[in-house]
Amino acid sequence: MRKNADLGGVAEEWERLWKLSKDKWFRHPRYQETIARILKDRLAGRIVLDIGCGTGDYLSRLKGSCTPVGLDISAGALRLACGHRVVASAECLPFQTGSLGGIFSIGTFHCLPHPGEMLKEAHRVLAADGLLILIVPSATSLPALIKRFLDPLFRFVFRMLENDRMPDIHRTYSLRALKEMVTRSGYAVLEHHRVHIGYAFRSPLIRLPLTAIEKLRLRRMAEEIVVVCARTACAPRTRD
Repeated sequence: MRKNADLGGVAEEWERLWKLSKDKWFRHPRYQETIARILKDRLAGRIVLDIGCGTGDYLSRLKGSCTPVGLDISAGALRLACGHRVVASAECLPFQTGSLGGIFSIGTFHCLPHPGEMLKEAHRVLAADGLLILIVPSATSLPALIKRFLDPLFRFVFRMLENDRMPDIHRTYSLRALKEMVTRSGYAVLEHHRVHIGYAFRSPLIRLPLTAIEKLRLRRMAEEIVVVCARTACAPRTRD
């Protein structure tokens, strides 16, 4: 298990990425509304942790339907979040065993270098009837395809146009692979969804292909996977 005190450069990197994303892009409002509705329906009345909450957009959206707590390793992002928030790593959760009714993570799980550690920690802190909801880019989404085939070229273009580096995607997941991973980790998949996303970039040269995807209705290239999982009594058998 990794100590929060050892975050060091990892926290600095996420601080940089938060500042970048704050200025460069955002998810489409329809996407945010759909995700918020799924979270409210499944997590109502529970004490809920948002892993990788950033500035706390979903903490605000869930307020009143459950008791949300935000966790992020970027102190800068958390300063803008409302409610109860904690600076910590997803791989070393500072919560008591069995103390949370639900955990969700949006746009974070696929960026973790050791996702199995997060699943193990989530299993520990969730109550016996706890729920875990993961939202990740589909393996057929544009970011995943770029990662697989055009990563070096796209990073170069992104740096030239946006004057910065794009965020790292450590892994991409098909629905089947994600289900297998969480099942090995002590969860039962209750349901899954494919949610259409949209991004807006300041640079028109980056915005153009994403707009084309929207117009051509190539939905698999612009979607994220949502899996809703129940914690089971089985001990995690994770491997990253």
